[in-house]
Amino acid sequence: MEQTKAYALAAVKALVRSNSGQVLLLQKQPKLWPQCEGGALYDLPGGRLEYGEQPTEGLLREIWEETGLAVDEVRLIDASACVLSDGSYLVVMAYCAHSAHTVCQLSAEHTAYSWHTIDELMGQAYPPWLQRLARLAAQAEY
Repeated sequence: MEQTKAYALAAVKALVRSNSGQVLLLQKQPKLWPQCEGGALYDLPGGRLEYGEQPTEGLLREIWEETGLAVDEVRLIDASACVLSDGSYLVVMAYCAHSAHTVCQLSAEHTAYSWHTIDELMGQAYPPWLQRLARLAAQAEY
């Protein structure tokens, strides 16, 4: 019998909010993400955890690496899972976080950034997963 992968990968994402309540959105580098089209090019800061890393530690690291921003008021708002095209099982933990700064220094993974209201993110121009997290962030006491 062929064995499937018996482990899960873990990733973290953050709805980083500014002092005015807007949420940071990153645009993926198309050369690094050829499978992404249209709205799928937009993403939240975050990524996969390194071995032995705690989720909040990984989140802070990923936000810093991708944006140069330091954040505080980090709170878990959601956890979900999916099976990737290679058969891996991915668990994603989504957080709300706050940044007092709004100017980012992007890594090579992203080409642009912008700040949006929660209402804008719940619009049809964005992927359903992002709309769902925006709704959860709006409901969270933040």
